[in-house]
Amino acid sequence: MSFTLQPDAEDAAFLAGIHTWLSINPDPTLDEDQLRNIYRIVSEVAHGDPSTVMQRATSAIARLREQRLMVRTDTAGIVRGGDYSLSRMGNAIAEWFDEQEGLTRQSLEVRMTRIRADLGEIKLAAEEGGDREHWETRVNSPLRLTVAGLIEMIDRRQQGMDVQQEEIRERIGLMLEESWVEAIRLIPWSR
Repeated sequence: MSFTLQPDAEDAAFLAGIHTWLSINPDPTLDEDQLRNIYRIVSEVAHGDPSTVMQRATSAIARLREQRLMVRTDTAGIVRGGDYSLSRMGNAIAEWFDEQEGLTRQSLEVRMTRIRADLGEIKLAAEEGGDREHWETRVNSPLRLTVAGLIEMIDRRQQGMDVQQEEIRERIGLMLEESWVEAIRLIPWSR
């Protein structure tokens, strides 16, 4: 059985969204509704057509599975809808994209949307109150993970800004070098 690895920009963004979601959540799998929600968020950031988002999400899930970037981790839908996770290859590609790009404005928006949702769930759990286990599993632990994700996001953004600053510095250096060379050529050496 052969396969082709050809993620387009939309699939790569979806793959990055799944990777980001999994990196800040303790559960290593996602159900189909969560995948569609991630796709919707990625589509909103990319200004995709909202009227076809669910159909495109279903197609994107199928494409990532066909390309072996995402695997089904449940009993193949016998009991209910599927649970999915990134394959080792999908995870490696998403990590590579993440390392190459640092944190962009779009990925920052996706992560902030997820953090806002997490904080909303934590707030509701805190307002519900409950026993010690409730506070540990629904408030304290999720809050620690969310804060850790936020700190990581800030670090990644700083790294991205450092890379951009270095690129700008190099471009300015090249422009100065070109202008310097041009200035030297214009000097009348002998009159």
